[in-house]
Parts: sequence; structure tokens; C-alpha cells
Amino acid sequence: MRNWGFVLGSLLGLCLAGGLVRAQETRAIVTGTVTDPQGAVVPAAKVELKNVETNVASTIHTNESGFYSSPPINPGQYSMAVSAPGFKTTVRSNLELRVGDRLALDFQMQLGGTTDTVDVTAEAPLLETSSASQSSTINRDLVANLPTYARNVFELVRYTAGVQGAARSTFGQRPFDNGDGSVSIAGGKSDTNEILLDGSPNTYRESGTPGNAISPPPDAVGEVRVMTNLYDAEYGRTGGGVITMSLKSGTNDYHGSAGWLVRNDILNANTFESNAGGGVKTTFKMNQPTVQLQGPIRIPRLYDGRNKSFFMYALDLYRDSRPNYTTMVVPSDLERKGDFSQTYVSGTSGATISIYDPLSTVQNGATYTRTPYAGNKIPSSLVNPIAAKVADLLLHPNMSNIARGQPNRLDTPNFDHEPFNSHVFRFDHVLNDKHRFFVSGTYSHRGQTNGLGYGLQGYEAAGTPYVSSSYRHWRNNHSVVANVTSMLTPTFVAATRASWSRHEFAIDLYGFQYNPTNLGYPASLVAQAQSVSFPAIQVGGYTDIGPTRGGGNILNFSDTWAIGETMSKVVGGPLVAVRRRCSSVAEQSVEPGAGVRCYHIGGLHAGRPTGGHRRIGRRNGVLPAGLSQRREQHVQ
Repeated sequence: MRNWGFVLGSLLGLCLAGGLVRAQETRAIVTGTVTDPQGAVVPAAKVELKNVETNVASTIHTNESGFYSSPPINPGQYSMAVSAPGFKTTVRSNLELRVGDRLALDFQMQLGGTTDTVDVTAEAPLLETSSASQSSTINRDLVANLPTYARNVFELVRYTAGVQGAARSTFGQRPFDNGDGSVSIAGGKSDTNEILLDGSPNTYRESGTPGNAISPPPDAVGEVRVMTNLYDAEYGRTGGGVITMSLKSGTNDYHGSAGWLVRNDILNANTFESNAGGGVKTTFKMNQPTVQLQGPIRIPRLYDGRNKSFFMYALDLYRDSRPNYTTMVVPSDLERKGDFSQTYVSGTSGATISIYDPLSTVQNGATYTRTPYAGNKIPSSLVNPIAAKVADLLLHPNMSNIARGQPNRLDTPNFDHEPFNSHVFRFDHVLNDKHRFFVSGTYSHRGQTNGLGYGLQGYEAAGTPYVSSSYRHWRNNHSVVANVTSMLTPTFVAATRASWSRHEFAIDLYGFQYNPTNLGYPASLVAQAQSVSFPAIQVGGYTDIGPTRGGGNILNFSDTWAIGETMSKVVGGPLVAVRRRCSSVAEQSVEPGAGVRCYHIGGLHAGRPTGGHRRIGRRNGVLPAGLSQRREQHVQ
């Protein structure tokens, strides 16, 4: 608890002590001037903006210069009513406010009683004269209806003029594929775009590489706005563009949706190329059920939240079975026993390679000679017991008559599963006429069961997945945004926002946490290692086994904190806004190595050796006592 207080206190202190840092206000703001028929300003006029779907109203008054400015309000359909003593009430209906809008709407009043009304039917201006930003908005109808693969809403950014990005396969457009922060906006550098969700940072760093954290489903998104250049000063921290996304908020009516996207080989046709080659259809399968619900919070006989309390919740699940067939080069059944009498130099017949006894090495001047083993068979008495146990765990070939060094085992379909769960929630509440707030939260989990393939299917069938070089992997994202908007006076508005997001990235090799003493390694040796694993072994010409991935396991955390305050005061004609924002990005990474880990073995040599013999390489650990130089005899 003290840690949380320290972080929040430090951030707040930096905000107060530092210079003015711009906050990002992504809700809509309407400004304008109210005048009489002769063009004179009308002070103290009442301006009311009402959301027609929630009946939530914001009431402000013009100052002595006839100028008004609304507080930040959620995107949606609005009506505006302007009234003042001695003038008819002017009503403007069907006003659509979009995410990040800065609209300037002036009203000219007509003489009469306030009970009389004048309806204004003019459309809202398409050109925002009160903002320097150049942007495009993908409204909620387009978000709901434009097609995206696997419902990744960030793919809509590519439909915007001035946005460029490399083509991506369908496996780069899934809802967990890091959105589209990698695009270039108006020629800006990719991966430097600012991405905002409900006005707060939606980015992270993973092992030093930037990305965006949450990709909410289209059902939960209200609008997407892409700012290309010449932004207002409130948008900073970016070398590219700004992508702003707002979540939906509930209304007085309940709305919801449910769906199930399906891809299945039963429903799919074969590709033209596969048909031409006599191939069969792939067995890729995908299921993506979705649910979304929004409306007022109502508890029968206890609470009626219409006109003041609203919610929105969206659930998105993704399940797939993706073929990830792999080919491997594994020792033949004879080679596993030290018998290389049928291991040919090339092809499947002819001369065989020679296996030399390193203990027979004789020096003749600057050269060395050795004697081959009889029949190219290594005596069983020279086989290291640890090596024998490892050899027993190797997969067997399932293809015959294959030349040395060529794949002799096929594992198919060798499925890779990448389950994904996404939860998105937003709560809006009107405290009274002056104060309102909203809280939004997201959580997503993406997993992966077969990161590299390499025979995992075969090893799992044998009950020895730890021998595979493959890994499990996951990415988790959490975020919370809280915003309080207060109209302290008719001409003074304060909006405070705080947010936190965390990105977790992990790689868990199947071979980690395997106890090497099961293979015969001395317990005293294993005790010296900082962590344990199945030994990672790389033999030239054969497929690696064990956790050979460089760096071992990974656990990476990226936390982003942001606190911002926007204070807006109408002074004379213009709107004066003072904005402060402080943000902190902290990344932590843990990459535990293994004590007994990686051995590099040069492989089989067909020619007669004339130089010194190779030694077993070692990395990130110690050479186990049970793996002596006799082991070298078996691999030369």
C-alpha cells in the first residue's frame, strides 16, 4: 500500500512542480458566441447541451462578452437550447459530436418570450475553425459496419488518408496483434505514434520495443480519430500521429449484441495452388464468440439509474487451432546406438562417413592422424550414460530412405493454439448538475502453446515435452482510467484524469524447471545452477533439443501511470485553458538463465582429420562432470 502511495505522490509532485505539460482531452467541446439581432453580445445567456440518448444535460452561461464554452462531453447525439430574458429560446437538434471535436457554434437570438422557440436546422460545420488539428474520424456506424479480420478495430486506422503501413498477413491482424502503432502517419516515423484510449495512454514497452496495449472489440468502441499533423499543443510525446479511441457509454435504453465468428475446414474451400498440387485443405479452425451490453444501471425497488448511471460491458473470446507442421533432422535408430555404418557421405548409398577415435590421435609434425572405429561403430562401453539417456528421449524418424542432413521426421498438424480473452467495462455517473465522472477498465489475456513447433506434437505424445525447444508464451494487459469533470462556475471547468496500465509479456520454455539429476547429472553440480532445465543441445546437422532459445525464459512488465488536470476559464472572448499532465513509464524484465544449459557440438565430419579435435562448447553454465571428454569421441 505504501508503494502505491509513493508512486501516486511522486507523480502528483512532478505534475505540480514541473512546467505546463499538455493533457489529452479526447471528448468533445463546443464553444461559440451568443448575439442579439443587431449583433450585440448577450451576456448571461443560458446554454444547455443535452445528450438525447441519456438525457444528461450540461448547462453553462455566456460571459460578459457573450462567449460560452462547454465542459468536455462524451461523443453522441445532442440538442442545444439557448435562452435569455427578452429573447426566444433557440433550439438546435440533431447535433452529432464526435471524439475530439472542437466545434464553434454561434447563435443569433430573436426578440420574444422565452416560452417561444426557434428551431435551427443548419448542420454542424464540417470544418473545425477552433482547432489547428487535421484529422479524420471513423464514426460509430463505420466502426460497427466496416469489416476487419478477427475484429481488430485498429485495422480501421489503415482506411484513413495519410496513413501507410506494410501489408500484414491475416495472422498479423488478430485482436491481440498489437494494433496498428507501427503505421506511418503523414510521413512520420512508425512506432512513434501516440495511442489514446478514453484520453489516456494506451501504449507499452516490451523488451524495449513500443506497442499498444489494448485492442477493444468493435462493439465496445464508439469512435476512432486519427490526427495527422498540426495538432493542438495539448497533444505531445509523439514523433508521428495521434490515434484516439473512445469507448461507448451506456444510454437510457438497453442495447446489446452477440455473435460467433467461425472459420472451419469443413466450411472452407481449398486454395487454387493446393488443388493444382493435389494437396488437401488446411485444418485451420477459429472460433470467436462476442457479447456486448450497455444501458442504465437499475436495481428493482432499490435504484433507478436512468438519466444518471450507465454501464457498458463487452466480452471477446478467440480460440484457434493453427497447423504448424515442422520437419526435423533426428538421428536414425542405428545412430542412436553409436552405429554409423549406414550414415552415407551423400545421398542414400555409396561411401559412408568415418568416425575416428580421438584417443588414437598421433602427431606427425604439424599434423595429426587418427584411427577410425571398426565398422564405424562406437563401442557401447564408451557411450556416456547421460548421453545414452538423452538419446533415448529423442524422437524417431518417420520418413525412410532420406539422405544425411535432410529432414527425416514430419510432425503434422502440430497445432499451435493462441487463446485470447478480452474484457472491457465502462461506468458513467452524474453526481449532480456540476460534477460527473466515468471509470473504464480493460483486461486481456493472450496465450500461446507452441511458440516454435519443432516436434512438440511428437514429444507431447511421448510424454516428454521438456525435450522440445518450443515454449509457451502469454501477454496480459490491464488498464484503468478515471475521470472527474466539475463545472465550478458557469465559466470555469476543471477535468481531472488518472490512469494506469500494465503490459505483461512472458516466455516459458518447456525445458525449464526440468531436474537434470533425472539424466544422471550430479546433484552437487545442479545445486550450483541459478535455475535448472533440460540441457539444451545443438549438434551440427541435427535439430536442436532442449531450451536452446537465446535468453531463456522472459518475464517482462511495463507500467504506465498518467495524471492530468485541465482547467478551462472563459476570459473575455477566448477560452483560456491550463493543462498539466505527468506520465511515467517503467519497464522491468526478468530473464532467468540456467546453470546447466547449452552445448554446441560441431557434428559429423566425413574427411580424415588433420588437426586438433573439437571440444564440446558450453554457454551460460558449467560443464557437467558426467559429460567428460569421452563424449567427444562419440561425435567426431
